[in-house]
Amino acid sequence: MHAQPSKRLLRILVVAELLMIVLGVAVALLTEPSLPEPLRDWVQAEAEVEPTAGFLVLTGFGFLMVVALVVSNIGLFFFWRFARPLYLVTTLAPVLLLPAFGPDVSSGWAAMFDDLGMILSGIIIALIYWSPLRDLFERPAPPAS
Repeated sequence: MHAQPSKRLLRILVVAELLMIVLGVAVALLTEPSLPEPLRDWVQAEAEVEPTAGFLVLTGFGFLMVVALVVSNIGLFFFWRFARPLYLVTTLAPVLLLPAFGPDVSSGWAAMFDDLGMILSGIIIALIYWSPLRDLFERPAPPAS
């Protein structure tokens, strides 16, 4: 007999994914000084470049995606119906837009947390679309008359 995934498991994964995102950002900031000098120089030069209109649009879109990701994670935690498609979009859109942002430099530690977050995202998507947990996000059937 196979064990069914539980609500608790999904909630733990959602919290763990958010934790990986926060840790990834924090570790990236904390480990930047440990990068080799040429990479630190490159990161510094990138930070000093005047933002273009395209960059501002991408940044604005990124901000909206972060807000939508937080809302979708809250929705997954409480099994809101709209959370599944919103989570899927907020997970896939940034991945598809990565090439538009150009090169990225981070430490191995920061990359580890980013990668763990993406692995958790994949597990969450599998659970909410292809496990019995998907039923928790469906519209309840009307009561029988």
